[in-house]
Amino acid sequence: SESERHDCMNEPIHIAAGGKVKSYVDKALLGLQVSSATEICAQGRAVAKAVTVAEIAKRRLRGLHQITTIGILRDTDSGHAEPTISITLSLAQLDEQLPGYQPPLTEEELVETCSMEEYTLGDPNQMDVCEGPS
Repeated sequence: SESERHDCMNEPIHIAAGGKVKSYVDKALLGLQVSSATEICAQGRAVAKAVTVAEIAKRRLRGLHQITTIGILRDTDSGHAEPTISITLSLAQLDEQLPGYQPPLTEEELVETCSMEEYTLGDPNQMDVCEGPS
């Protein structure tokens, strides 16, 4: 197979079309607790779900920078091509000059959000979101 796509980081979150959005969001937020960045990767029908996961994560956690890279994965044997996406979410500043860069959401864009200190993964007693904008 010939690849015209961005390769994912060492430990990306690979989104499957049949997977649960909530579990992917939890994995992304856990990745951000372990390091300052996490990457969400998908191809084909799962691309839309990857975008949904990134958007929810950005609304759950204040201050996430984003770089999105899209591409095509082409099977040279069959000629079949699939769209691919790689979304890097980072608490640290990313290069604003890179194509696909998106700054953190503004307070006006945030409806309800958490800081990393406020978010507890897997806590069944915690509401889906922590608080309204300050």
